[in-house]
Amino acid sequence: MAVALLTLAASSNGIGFCAFGVNHLDVAPTYAGILMGISNTFGDCPGIIGVAATGMIVQATRSFSAVFYLIAAVYCLGMFFYLRWASGEQRI
Repeated sequence: MAVALLTLAASSNGIGFCAFGVNHLDVAPTYAGILMGISNTFGDCPGIIGVAATGMIVQATRSFSAVFYLIAAVYCLGMFFYLRWASGEQRI
């Protein structure tokens, strides 16, 4: 079950990244590199903070369950915001 869920999560992440990655080219082809750099910077911040947060959560709860629920909530929140506000229309 764990392998199946991990495979599903990794596949979903790949599908999401494909949609997210090309959106920069759709929205602003001239500035796609700059937009990718900015969004990647903001996207890496949770990865840096997440290591420390995971350690604190595991130390407090003695379990990884809360960490996995938090990760699932963050992914669902990100999916909601992307589906709600992302578009491929060029802004001038």
